[in-house]
Amino acid sequence: MKGVLVVDDMPHTRRFVCRVLDREGYRTYEAENGASAQVAAMAHAHDIDIALVDVDLPGQGGREVSVDLKQAIPGARVVFITGEDIDRLVAEGRLPEDAVVLRKPFTVAALVDTVRTRRM
Repeated sequence: MKGVLVVDDMPHTRRFVCRVLDREGYRTYEAENGASAQVAAMAHAHDIDIALVDVDLPGQGGREVSVDLKQAIPGARVVFITGEDIDRLVAEGRLPEDAVVLRKPFTVAALVDTVRTRRM
């Protein structure tokens, strides 16, 4: 079973997402910012096939983190997580135009479905 890297600076959100995905049989890895995401990616590159990345992270933003993750884990898919207006984020350059986004607040079903469909 491949894994999911969850990058979110909010501990309760990160733990909730990991708990849900763990129950669904996924292997999860947690990171609170770009630096810890890079460490996790390097340590578990062969186990991670999708990253859920919050758009608003301290220091390095979600878009920059996703670029670094794609270099560290070629072929990994990225899903951005945000509660902000997607059009505004794209216009500000904080989100790629073709980004896959899971909108906060999301349901357990939406989270699981997004991970399942993005892993294909």
